[in-house]
Amino acid sequence: MRTRVLVSAYPYLLARAGLAALHFRRRGGPGGVFADFGRSIGARLLIRGYGIGVELLLQPVESLRYFEFPFALSCCPDAPQRCLDVSSPRLFSLYVAHQYPGTAVRMINPDEGDIATTATIARTLRIGNLQCDVSGVDAVAAGRARYDCIWSISVVEHIAGAYEDREAVRWMYDALAEGGRLILTVPVDRTFREEYRDTRYYGTQPAVDGRYFFQRLYDRAGIWERIVGPIGREPAVVTWFGERTPGHFAAYERRWMRRDFFATVDDPRDIADHYTTFPSWESMPGQGVCGLMFEKRSGE
Repeated sequence: MRTRVLVSAYPYLLARAGLAALHFRRRGGPGGVFADFGRSIGARLLIRGYGIGVELLLQPVESLRYFEFPFALSCCPDAPQRCLDVSSPRLFSLYVAHQYPGTAVRMINPDEGDIATTATIARTLRIGNLQCDVSGVDAVAAGRARYDCIWSISVVEHIAGAYEDREAVRWMYDALAEGGRLILTVPVDRTFREEYRDTRYYGTQPAVDGRYFFQRLYDRAGIWERIVGPIGREPAVVTWFGERTPGHFAAYERRWMRRDFFATVDDPRDIADHYTTFPSWESMPGQGVCGLMFEKRSGE
């Protein structure tokens, strides 16, 4: 049903997506290079008969990823040789691997279907320096590989069960080579809380009283307790990005859950008009994301 609706409404949705993208450019919104890349590979995939190409043309970048992707890229070393992506949205690693063919990028994700789709896209686009593995972050702790850069974009907030965010970030930091960088983004709000939902979105979260763990929303104290503390080092970079008006993102989520692409094709317009960078968590009026970069020093 979703596919039939999307196909029948495609011309209308594509027109709206184009207008939103034009508005975004005029307002100077962040992360436009990733949206352009997403649309370009969407067109190539669609020509080759892959339905995901339609989705990328309509929504090449999702909402707050317009901030998270350029933040992560700005924190990457100039010429990393070995990189690890821990379950991030696939577009970022596809972009890095495509732009820097001399960099070896390994993606891990416990979701077999998701990582298989990424591998198919990489093969179709002939991106040969991207390796896709079905694996959780616990495999990082068990392995001996060391990386120049590791990124995990809006992931650690979803980790729960046999291990949680504290263990995950420490494992990632320990897997860095000397001088390596760990890049993380997490959702933030005015108070720390955990969200549970009726559906198991990622297939790995535990159930509590018939509902499934979905994510944590951190406040500043929660970030320093659960992420900075276990790593044992202050971040080299901290950036805050979020809604200008409290409640805007929550209303967007409700629209997205009801209307799917009929809501999200306007993401570029929404980001350009209703979100900005803030100097601190204290100055943020509501929800958003925090970007963190840690650098591993010699002797650690």
